[in-house]
Amino acid sequence: MGETEFFQLLFPKHLVLRVDAKGRKKYWDAYCVTVETFLRLKGLEAHLIESRPFLEGDEKSEAQRRWEMDDRLCTAVITLNIRGTYLIWLKKSIAEKHSAASLWGELRRGGTAGNSGDDREAKQERRKKSDNETLSNAIFICAGFASMMMLYRIIEKL
Repeated sequence: MGETEFFQLLFPKHLVLRVDAKGRKKYWDAYCVTVETFLRLKGLEAHLIESRPFLEGDEKSEAQRRWEMDDRLCTAVITLNIRGTYLIWLKKSIAEKHSAASLWGELRRGGTAGNSGDDREAKQERRKKSDNETLSNAIFICAGFASMMMLYRIIEKL
């Protein structure tokens, strides 16, 4: 897979998934097709259906390291193109480093703050959230992705 610049991961506005306060998805069909097509063009479509094709072992092979890096790239594509109410399950998935396949599966099943998990917790989270928190979350995600891309470039040179 060739290098991917950060701006290439961001879809045009009309292809971004929008989630309202009740968890309703807008532009789902366009978003879904775009994510799947983008990852297919990069040769990463397997990451939407397979979590980890390798057994956990003491030492990671080069193929395992490559899979993990590509999986993080797939997760970035999925998450960077969602706007609207911050999704509690999405925040947990990122923190727990779930695979792109589990994240994509949850999205396809309809997992959003409005219809997945504890509604009271979702309402409290929305009440606490401010514009500054949203901005700091975006900066955190972007910084993590930038670090991942730097590591990816270093590994490619090896």
